Amino acid sequence: MVNKRQAILLILICAISTKIQRLPSMISLGVGRDAWLIVLALGLIDTIFLAFALWFFNRHNSTHLAFDVVKNSMGNFMGRVVCFALFLYFGLKSILPSEAIHDLFANVLFDTLDFKFFGLILLGVVVFGCIKGLRTMGRQCEIYAALIGVGIAGVLFLGFTNCRLERVFPIFEDSFKALSNEAIKDNVWFGDFMILIYLTGKVSLNRDQKLGWNLVLPYFVVVCVIVPLSFVLFASLYGNLAALQGNAISSLTQFSVLALDIGRVGWFFVLFEQVSTVLAQSIFILMATDCFCKTFGIKSPVIPIWVLATGLFMLDNFVFNNAEIESFKFRDAVYLTNFIIEAFLVVVLIISSLICKKKDKMAYIRVKNAPKNAKLSRNSVISAQKMQKSGKIENVSALKLNKMQNRNAESDVSNGGKNKLKNNKNAPKRKTALVAAEVQDG
Repeated sequence: MVNKRQAILLILICAISTKIQRLPSMISLGVGRDAWLIVLALGLIDTIFLAFALWFFNRHNSTHLAFDVVKNSMGNFMGRVVCFALFLYFGLKSILPSEAIHDLFANVLFDTLDFKFFGLILLGVVVFGCIKGLRTMGRQCEIYAALIGVGIAGVLFLGFTNCRLERVFPIFEDSFKALSNEAIKDNVWFGDFMILIYLTGKVSLNRDQKLGWNLVLPYFVVVCVIVPLSFVLFASLYGNLAALQGNAISSLTQFSVLALDIGRVGWFFVLFEQVSTVLAQSIFILMATDCFCKTFGIKSPVIPIWVLATGLFMLDNFVFNNAEIESFKFRDAVYLTNFIIEAFLVVVLIISSLICKKKDKMAYIRVKNAPKNAKLSRNSVISAQKMQKSGKIENVSALKLNKMQNRNAESDVSNGGKNKLKNNKNAPKRKTALVAAEVQDG
């Protein structure tokens, strides 16, 4: 679990870590000085989708993880499919900061030193941070946020002191189709709103507390102001030669005349900003391995963390050993996969959220009405018992009445028999009296 401030910083650091290094020269090769328009459009789209992620997060953070939302609404199999899609998504994302670190340290800072030695040290640092878990990542983001902010601000300031803004104009030199195709290919560097989906259920908030403008505004500033501004400064410094440059974060400070006795000030700002790249790589590996463990029911993430981090180290040193060429190959190979995963996750999560919320509402109504139903059932039992007792009383009364009627009938029968017998006894006497009367008359 992380707190609200740590969650916001974690998303912002991942959003800015890789967008101002190799990406400016790559986009400049495709659309020239209109590169800043591409990142501005992608930043606006990202902000819109962040609103969707906030909607999902605020609906379920206090009750469910994203995996549980899909599991409760569509079943365990679909939940595992979503987790595996998130694993692929964050696994692809983890390659970007790995490439950026390799490019800066091997080609700019220490061009005579074999990167494999530094890569082994970086591998240990990344694995250690991932094993410590999400809370440790959040605390590191809090510790280094100010340092990263100073580094980015310093780089942009040094770039601004030497830029020529007229080189950015005119805009829209390329057709809308060319800009759209370039934007689709570069979507791999965006889509950081998915981090908030992963954090659903992992952020500790007060009961009535939610994320909203406190995340949207800084995210908008990062992806729609800071990143496009760095592209504008990059193009205004190098013009048509921007596509031939390497790492943009170091190129922005190249013409700086500020220096100290121990070296150029710009290098300090570059190294400060590079802390965000190391943190972003650790965060993406942590999220990818956590989703992998949920997919296959693995309890301990230590071995998957080592496997993924080591795999990235091998990939970076033996496959993507030439950042200038391999970056384009990587983008062309995965941009369509990245786009499909994003679209699939958005659709599934919206449907799952609606179904899960409906089920939760019905369960809440059942729980709320449970005392009333219990009271009604108790009342029905009591009334049934009363009716049963009254039925018994009526039965007893009926029995008593039947007994009285039987007694009366028996008394009537006995009385009728006595009268008949008495009449039979008196019958000869009446007959003798009649005969005597007839004789006397005669």
